Amino acid sequence: MSTQEPVIRYSHYLLRTRREDPTDAEIPSHKLLVKAGFIRQVAAGVFDFTPIAFRVMTRIMEIIRQEMNRIGGQELLMPVLNPASLWIETGRYNAVGAELIRFADRRGTDMCLAMTNEETVTDLARGYVSSWRDLPFMLYHIQTKIRDEARPRGGVMRVREFLMKDAYSFHRDFTDLGAYYVNVYNAYRRIFKRIGLSPVPVEADTGAMGGSASHEFLQPSQSGEDTFARCNRCGMSSNIEKAEVVSTAQAEGSRQAAAEEVHTPNMTTIDDLMSFFGVGPDRFLKAVAYDADGTIVVAFINGAYEINETKLKNALGAMELTVADSRKLTDAGIVPGFISPRIAKLSGVTVLLDRTILSRQAYVMGGDRIDYHVKSAVPGRDFTLSDTVDIASVREGDPCPRCADGTIVLLRGIELGHTFQLGTKYSESMGLTYLSEEGKAAPVVMGCYGIGVERAMASIIEAHHDETGIVWPITTAPFTVMVLPLGADAEVVAAADTTARALSQTYSVLLDDRQESAGVKFADSELLGIPIRAVVSKKLIAKGEVELKVRRTGEVVVVPQKEAPETVRSLLFGLAEKEGVMIDDSWPA
Repeated sequence: MSTQEPVIRYSHYLLRTRREDPTDAEIPSHKLLVKAGFIRQVAAGVFDFTPIAFRVMTRIMEIIRQEMNRIGGQELLMPVLNPASLWIETGRYNAVGAELIRFADRRGTDMCLAMTNEETVTDLARGYVSSWRDLPFMLYHIQTKIRDEARPRGGVMRVREFLMKDAYSFHRDFTDLGAYYVNVYNAYRRIFKRIGLSPVPVEADTGAMGGSASHEFLQPSQSGEDTFARCNRCGMSSNIEKAEVVSTAQAEGSRQAAAEEVHTPNMTTIDDLMSFFGVGPDRFLKAVAYDADGTIVVAFINGAYEINETKLKNALGAMELTVADSRKLTDAGIVPGFISPRIAKLSGVTVLLDRTILSRQAYVMGGDRIDYHVKSAVPGRDFTLSDTVDIASVREGDPCPRCADGTIVLLRGIELGHTFQLGTKYSESMGLTYLSEEGKAAPVVMGCYGIGVERAMASIIEAHHDETGIVWPITTAPFTVMVLPLGADAEVVAAADTTARALSQTYSVLLDDRQESAGVKFADSELLGIPIRAVVSKKLIAKGEVELKVRRTGEVVVVPQKEAPETVRSLLFGLAEKEGVMIDDSWPA
């Protein structure tokens, strides 16, 4: 099948590779995208994407489109520039932090730059939906998103401007949403398989998006920002912001000694206290003080665990959460560094107890005065044991919350996609309703589904590279074949042109017609990671042959020039099997 694309000549292509590693690159994808000439930084978290990068992004977007259309998606385009009034309707205008860029236009109208499009798509739908007959349907677009990240990192992994596929589905009830959610879930699995990735679907926190259920698709990678928990037996997978902590009570004797106040001068670290009391961190009642929307909140947890601030925000229903200022604590009657749950009696202070406290019968806790601690403090006896909450981060080796025998393994991953069952969060706040078959008004039930395009491109590189460069899967490679003429002889140049044109009838071809040495051309072909390299030289021309090399495997075959297109096809189908990507007899389409 013809690609109907002319041969791209390297000498006229906006592409410049580098030999040295960029000094600011921390992860392989960032280093290789810069070295291979795919990206150029304009500002922190803002990048140019050169033509070769955009070819990869276009391939990813086309695969996304095919799978969204396959499940009934209708593509449209919604604006980046949004009136603040829409976001005010849902409450997100004030709930979202500084990452939402807000400003007034020349008319004095409050505006914002969309991070996501729940508000605009709900506004669009309420102009069309009136009856149950109008449901269900799904809309999607691939559009620029703006998020003023505090700390952009990892090249294009976490940026301030990016391309996102957003999809939104609209349903009569949660049953219909649940059934369609499975369709999207399966479509995501197909998308990632087709682009050469194998992410783990994990249960996730719904965050500022809201809703009743959420999954992240995390590609296991040491470069990932997300940590997720996985059971080594049943396969349960969950983001640590969602993963439940199972705390097992440990027997410590039927009677506990009386609580005793102990002088602990100049002991400001947990290591000092462990040495002094001769016990491990799990014997301490750790206190962490926060300012939650202006209210002092002190969370207590078993000292062997860390507080998960996302869980804490959700438990409090807080929008902003920061570590409390010591002066504010002192003014409230709290002694920083020596806090116990007995401060619950203070007015204006909220105390939360994590359920890991139940794992021990007695603790060392703060004495509520400088340089004093209390040992043998028993929950329920020496301080009030109110209802406990799950605000701890799960640890490696913790019991699985789903099965009896499994334990938790912690892995790092890159978030490729996120799906949400939004429910009626947006439809209720924006008045998106429909008339049921009984003639009663009801809120539309919604779902939301996203995939980041640039992040997918970077994730492919994280999963597919070696010491010499990128190794693109055949479905997302910017070109299928790179033709390398060795030497400037007219005969070599002509033969290379003939080979490139023949291959371009079926495949996308980059012809390296630069006046560079063979060493430079070979190095660049490895760096760029194009699946098949076709070499043309005087020695090969004399035999009427062309040399083909498979980038991923290193396999080299020499075939008659006229057989090159069919041999390339055979090599590509062999590659597809090795890579586990999905293609069929119509490929390339």
